[in-house]
Amino acid sequence: ALSRGHGSFRVPGVGTKAFRGSCRSSGGPLATLSNPRAFSGDSVSNAIERLPFSKSSLGLDRSYIAPNLAAIRQLPEVDTAWTQFPSASTLDNLRRGSDIFASFNKGGSEYLAVNAMAAECQHRLGLYNEALHTLDELSLQVSKSDTLTIPNASDDIVLARAKVLWTQGEFSQSQELCESLIADYDDLQESFPTTPLHLAAAMTGKALSQLAAMDTMDQAFSVRDYFR
Repeated sequence: ALSRGHGSFRVPGVGTKAFRGSCRSSGGPLATLSNPRAFSGDSVSNAIERLPFSKSSLGLDRSYIAPNLAAIRQLPEVDTAWTQFPSASTLDNLRRGSDIFASFNKGGSEYLAVNAMAAECQHRLGLYNEALHTLDELSLQVSKSDTLTIPNASDDIVLARAKVLWTQGEFSQSQELCESLIADYDDLQESFPTTPLHLAAAMTGKALSQLAAMDTMDQAFSVRDYFR
């Protein structure tokens, strides 16, 4: 069961180091934020200018993109998009690449990888509605696939959508998505269909969404059941 109290909790099957690691950005090729303290010294005006451009990963790199990167970069459009990532020209090239892969295997791993890269790019450019649309298409193709071998593919997309919505300021919608993963957790049996790290990410996302939606510090320090 989850250990509560004293400002901490433990996810079954996840050690302290593993949990801390899950809270950091992926170390994949899309994790471009090399200095997590970069915003701390910014003036207010500079921070406002930079906030629309998210440099954090949606977490699709490890499962969708990296395993197929060598294959999709054989296509000149995708190779150019990768070298120019993230930019408006990246999106144009990825759209062409997506159409090409869709022409012979829509829903295949290469098609999914290109669209996952597009969602990552849109999110980092502040094109949040476009990113959500791309994630919807990605989710649709994943649900229709009978041959997909990506573990927890749907959970990755749910968390990616939650992150985009959180960045948009849609905290309640982000919380609902995180809760959809947490709801499958059986506290008594300590069983859940997703991985411990996905559950930890969903719990963290829910907590951050609740915190961001609070109007007063009093709400933040009130005692409540974590699952409500």
